[in-house]
Amino acid sequence: MKNNKIKVTEAGLKNLEGKIAELEVLVKEIQAEKAIAYTASGDGWHDNPGFNQLEQKEYYAINELQQLKITADNVVVIKIESRNTENVQIGSIVKIEQFYYKDNSIKNFIWEIVGHQESDFKQNRIAYDTPVGSAIMGKKVGETTEMNLPVGKARFKVISFYYDWNSVA
Repeated sequence: MKNNKIKVTEAGLKNLEGKIAELEVLVKEIQAEKAIAYTASGDGWHDNPGFNQLEQKEYYAINELQQLKITADNVVVIKIESRNTENVQIGSIVKIEQFYYKDNSIKNFIWEIVGHQESDFKQNRIAYDTPVGSAIMGKKVGETTEMNLPVGKARFKVISFYYDWNSVA
């Protein structure tokens, strides 16, 4: 992350901080288990394979923790006080028409644009920095963009904006 600021919502920041806290606890637990395993049989792979497994587990947990801390150092919190209904921005709730060239089919989606790593498709949330999210950022009603998806080429058209989830119905 070379001085690139990552945009998150307040909820995204809380989630990130929670993940960091969980990983810090996990690393301490692994290190405690590792100390016990070392005391029991040393650190030789043939004498104490459990120690080596804990060492690998510790390595991956520390690496993930470092990556999350780098992310946390580069976040900008986006406060959503009102939803943008002029163009697609973080916090927008937008209806998108997705046209698939492969079979000439159309599907409509309603998405809330959220921060980095906050996507939740069950909750109709898509992060601004996903391929589709970044393709529609800044678009206004009627504007389109095209992109290649695993299922083939698709066109995305902004249909409408909503002030809140209650007005979606």
